Amino acid sequence: MRSLLPDWLVRCPGTVISQVHIICSRLVKQRLQLCVVIMRNKNGFSLLELLIVVAIILIIATIAIPSLLRSRQSAQEASAVSQLRTINTAEVSYISSNAGSYGDIPSLITQGLLDARFTASISGYNYTLTVTTGDYTASATAVSSNAGRYDFYSKPDYVIRYSTDATRAPTGLTGEPAR
Repeated sequence: MRSLLPDWLVRCPGTVISQVHIICSRLVKQRLQLCVVIMRNKNGFSLLELLIVVAIILIIATIAIPSLLRSRQSAQEASAVSQLRTINTAEVSYISSNAGSYGDIPSLITQGLLDARFTASISGYNYTLTVTTGDYTASATAVSSNAGRYDFYSKPDYVIRYSTDATRAPTGLTGEPAR
């Protein structure tokens, strides 16, 4: 401590140094009390800080959630098109081994050409297979409007098309090949 003090203070031993020591100890004590007061005020967040954070989270959510829903719809629509391709492939295999006749979903499952999950909805779509003599129509219908915007179908030409229902197909593309 002596090296930090000026020379005139070091030359006067006794009272001056003890007074400086008292002043320094008081300053240290006041500084510690000030730190304690500051720490007491910073134990939690203020209501304003919490409201600002909640507002920021809500703004981000309003931007992100619709985008996530559209992405999920697009993924489920792509899955529906893929599942219709699987049904078309199964029909090609079935017709070659069953004297030129097409099979329905239970027949395709029985022969091991489709798996059993086609009896329920897959990725937000229900699949139906209507078989008539020499013809079939495989349909993928969205379970809800949130699951998919469009419905799809396929016939023996193996082209996946948008629904013929104008409310379940893109504007102007009813019955057109899916893109």
